[in-house]
Amino acid sequence: MNPIISLVLAVGMVSVPVQNPVPTQTIGATVYAYSSTVGQTDASPFVTASGERVRDGIIANNCLPFGTIVKFGDKQFVVADRMATRYGCTSFDIWFSSTTAARQFGKQTGTVLVF
Repeated sequence: MNPIISLVLAVGMVSVPVQNPVPTQTIGATVYAYSSTVGQTDASPFVTASGERVRDGIIANNCLPFGTIVKFGDKQFVVADRMATRYGCTSFDIWFSSTTAARQFGKQTGTVLVF
């Protein structure tokens, strides 16, 4: 039995729940972690490439459009940032509020579901 997945699609300032979404793509991915330090980001470590402030649930990817909802493990994320150009379409980077938390996550491989 498939677990029920509940996502929230942000449209402007309104959140619209999406029930039982079907992934449009699955990606065998390498998933990294980063935090808001100049050594891991650019000169504006608290602002994503999409212009949004960093927060829990932000993920970076170089190929998916900003606003794309993805799931890794049992957590959902919104693509709102980019990685260094050397990383391809199968690399993702999850934002963490601390360097310690990012290091604990480390580098993982697995399936990213795209909605």
